[in-house]
Amino acid sequence: MIAVGIIYSLFPAVFAGDLYAYVSYGRLYGLYHVNPYHLTHPLGVQNDGILSQCFHFYGNPPPSDNYGPLWTLLAGYVGGLEAHVDLFFQLWTYRLLGLMGAIASAAGLWRILADAEPARRVKSVSAFAFHPLVLYEAAAGGHNDILMVAPVIWAFAIAESSPLLAGLLMGASVAIKYVSLIVVPFLLIRIARCSGVGTAMAAAVLTAAVPAISFLPFWIGPETLHPLANQLNDYRTSPMWLIVIALFALGRGDAMVTDHISWIRLFQSLVGLIGLAVVASSIFRYYRSGKPAEIFRAIAATVWSSASIYPWYLLWLSPALAAQGRWSRYAFWFCALVFLRYIQDITRQPNTTAAFNLMLVVLAVITAVFLFAPLFVFRRRVDSPASPAAVIDR
Repeated sequence: MIAVGIIYSLFPAVFAGDLYAYVSYGRLYGLYHVNPYHLTHPLGVQNDGILSQCFHFYGNPPPSDNYGPLWTLLAGYVGGLEAHVDLFFQLWTYRLLGLMGAIASAAGLWRILADAEPARRVKSVSAFAFHPLVLYEAAAGGHNDILMVAPVIWAFAIAESSPLLAGLLMGASVAIKYVSLIVVPFLLIRIARCSGVGTAMAAAVLTAAVPAISFLPFWIGPETLHPLANQLNDYRTSPMWLIVIALFALGRGDAMVTDHISWIRLFQSLVGLIGLAVVASSIFRYYRSGKPAEIFRAIAATVWSSASIYPWYLLWLSPALAAQGRWSRYAFWFCALVFLRYIQDITRQPNTTAAFNLMLVVLAVITAVFLFAPLFVFRRRVDSPASPAAVIDR
């Protein structure tokens, strides 16, 4: 995995701008002590060639930081350490960090499957370690999502033996990227079953403490979290995006249901409520059964209800690759087909309305393929009723 990952880390193209955001926020905080969560005015970066290059892509000022504070602290440390390093090597640093996160995730899955048969253990962890999405988005894309996933995996791996440390690891994950909040209840339920409710409450306090303490250098009030709200208005290749296209095609894109809510906001609220209902149901079902499938269901619901589905979001679901049965098949095909999403980024603005409408139809079909095709694989029964995999499925 290390050998293949290093090759991926030298991939010559970057299909997302996140790496440049990491460098920008790291240099702003680590070198110039600028709060990246509150960027409202153009910054004088004429004498900083690295930031000048990054701002050519992001604009000046760039969008305010929407990542967790622990990640920003790490980026600030890297920015200060690499103050005079060429941009290529700064980008490569984050790629190597992503690769380290993927390797740590694979090691955590290896620990979780300690009691499995050796052949199944190797096969399951390899299904995660060598999936193209895991290697590309971690080692080539350098996305911090994998560094969010790794502590979660390890938190579950040591929940029985070291529940308080598991709580700290979960807090670190939340402080890197907030979306891991959805799996916190599952971890606390697991800890409560193994070590008692009191220990689970102590773990919850530690989980909350890590992001709270990490925010101390940056917190300027609720507006610190405003950049997160901007993500709700970015509709791209998701079920919500398909709804938005349909509303505009029907002439209802700008129409209002009431004086205060539009049709788009109404459907966005409905999609979000459905996602929350599935997550809540999964938490309740996990409380009763303890099946890991409920965790995968909650994560899948979160992905589906997002305003935009980027390929690296599927890293959230990637631990299911090491499972058995239907969730493993679903994660494999969803993680593979989501690469089609990048087609949206290479299309040029058409010159005519007809060409624009045709492009929208093509992109909508592509989105429907990578969203819905894995569901048919997921529902296909390939195991005999008496097989071990079928039992695990249930």
